Amino acid sequence: MNQLKNLKYRTMLIQGKLTSDVENTTNITAALETEKTDKPANWNKLPKSDKAMCLNTYVSNVLSSEYELSDAEVIATKEYLRSAISRKKLQKNKDVVFLNGSLITVNGLIFNRQTRKFTLKDTEKKPSTLKNLAPTKKKPICCDEPAVKIEM
Repeated sequence: MNQLKNLKYRTMLIQGKLTSDVENTTNITAALETEKTDKPANWNKLPKSDKAMCLNTYVSNVLSSEYELSDAEVIATKEYLRSAISRKKLQKNKDVVFLNGSLITVNGLIFNRQTRKFTLKDTEKKPSTLKNLAPTKKKPICCDEPAVKIEM
């Protein structure tokens, strides 16, 4: 530590410039402020709390006006989407359309008009594993035993 102070003192004498800690702290504070305001551009990079906040504003602003939801239905929808986040149903970028820090749509979110509830439909197409299995072996029919005839 002593050597570092000594080195700073020598460079100050050679260059004739004083290094100030105030400039360094302002640079650090400015960097921290920009880091706070910068939001990740991708949905999968957001923390869980920010995802929940985006979904809550989406439900309040878009879905409630589009489907004319009551307050109880809005609360139930927010709870459903919050549980979908915790179950890792809305993790990938293709699950939602997310632009400029705001949620545009949730892919696979379907509204049932009879029950007035939302459900998440799985949009992933999974390939069939039956095509990749080996063919089943068929046992040949053994003809060693003679057929038994029943006489009456």
